[in-house]
Amino acid sequence: MSRPLAVHRCRFVDYAPSPITALAFPPLPLPSLKGKKRERDLKDKFGTLGVGHANGNIDLLEWTAEEGEIQAPQAWQVRKTLPGPCPSKVDSLAFTLRYPDIFPSENIPLCSDLRLFSSGGGSELLEWNISHSCVRRTISSQGGAIWSIAANPASTLLALGCEDGSVRLLSLAADTLQHHRRFDRIKSRILSIAWGPPAPRPPKQRTAKKTDSGMDSEEDSDDDEDEWTDTWLVTGGSDSSLRKWDVATGRSTDRMGTDKMKGERTLVWTVGVLADGTIVSGDSLGTVKFWDSMTCTQTCSYLAHGADVLCLAIGPEGTSVFSSGVDQKIVLFSYVPTAPENSSSVLSSSPARWIQSGSRRVHSHDVRCLAVWPPHSPIPPTYKRKPSANATYIAPVLASGGLDMSIALTPALPA
Repeated sequence: MSRPLAVHRCRFVDYAPSPITALAFPPLPLPSLKGKKRERDLKDKFGTLGVGHANGNIDLLEWTAEEGEIQAPQAWQVRKTLPGPCPSKVDSLAFTLRYPDIFPSENIPLCSDLRLFSSGGGSELLEWNISHSCVRRTISSQGGAIWSIAANPASTLLALGCEDGSVRLLSLAADTLQHHRRFDRIKSRILSIAWGPPAPRPPKQRTAKKTDSGMDSEEDSDDDEDEWTDTWLVTGGSDSSLRKWDVATGRSTDRMGTDKMKGERTLVWTVGVLADGTIVSGDSLGTVKFWDSMTCTQTCSYLAHGADVLCLAIGPEGTSVFSSGVDQKIVLFSYVPTAPENSSSVLSSSPARWIQSGSRRVHSHDVRCLAVWPPHSPIPPTYKRKPSANATYIAPVLASGGLDMSIALTPALPA
């Protein structure tokens, strides 16, 4: 007696992974200067991790554990893949808040609250529609190939470092994308870019208004009290130098020269800025340097790598810096405080002392990108919220990726 049998047909697709070329976590909103909003609680919460690939695709990863769990069976999971145009690649990624003015400062942004931008070595900047997994709009840099992109802490401006030696600012106000300003042009490529700490904008003077009784009444502008303004940014170029730029005028105010070898130009592949204004740079000689942003002089230098330093990441508190590159090592630099014990701020006005405190190798090929959660907020230390004494937090996470096509997630605690 014959019986029908269910036949299961299985087809296998050749898995073709692609090198990881960019990583990005979403930014956190700037704190309210009024002090009326609750403290941010990052307990057991992670932001979306954006992963850019050499084939042009972008993966969005989310932490799958429930609230209160520090471990999960699936841990980080790819929730969505944004297919890139063919052929294309992803060299830089940047998240911004869609409506930073109304986003609650105590919340962690979701995908629906974010805008995602990418560049792939050409002159076009792409903005992605995350919900529909497609390109939302494109805009030309008007300055040749885009080498680097960086969003300001307030998520209102996007800076582009271009092939023609100029910095272009794009306005992101009201969910738009349009050219805002072009800085003075220099005779080198802008390979890396980072924003300086924002400064609180002084509130407008009180204005007197006549009341029905004929008396004068004073009103404060609450909106202006919450506004932050960008004063400067720093760029790394292909001419063995860094430059500090005035955002208001678009002109270079200072130039910082790096070391050279055999008459060849040194490429400053990556830069970062701490909350106290300290500038960090990594170059093609394998050197990580720390600079004073006020005097634009070098404070310390470490030959930490055997080849090009391609990426930097700053710890959440600004007391640790991670660097990596072609030699596959991830090197940790820690801040050793020299301030008195009764000082209320770790990053005080005393001279900073940075030391190379450790290194580890978690990749088998070049490391192209680093990202830290929670992200470092480069705001003055006096405006940072102090964590609750009773709160418990999971360790900060350092994400790294490169040519071995795998993401490594390790604790990002200072030594």
